[in-house]
Amino acid sequence: METNVQRLLAELTSQLVLPPLTLIFWHTPSYSPKLNPAEYVIHEVRRNGLYNVPCSLTVQQKAERIKTQLAHESPLNAQQMNNLIGFILRQQIRRF
Repeated sequence: METNVQRLLAELTSQLVLPPLTLIFWHTPSYSPKLNPAEYVIHEVRRNGLYNVPCSLTVQQKAERIKTQLAHESPLNAQQMNNLIGFILRQQIRRF
């Protein structure tokens, strides 16, 4: 049975036309928050979901507030994400 599976897999993969794939590795400093998109997303989640809220909210209520916010919309709009990616690409990063 294993040879049948291997033969079938070989037939299927011979029919696939895959585009060429190029990987580029960037060397970044060990701590580089300006080059980490997650840092910007976390900042927006904090700013929109946790700032200016009553102190009486419990951790669970704050978590629900963030879940609702993330379910409703992305922390960064398309223009902000394009600006962020453009900023990262303009940085002087050593590429391998």
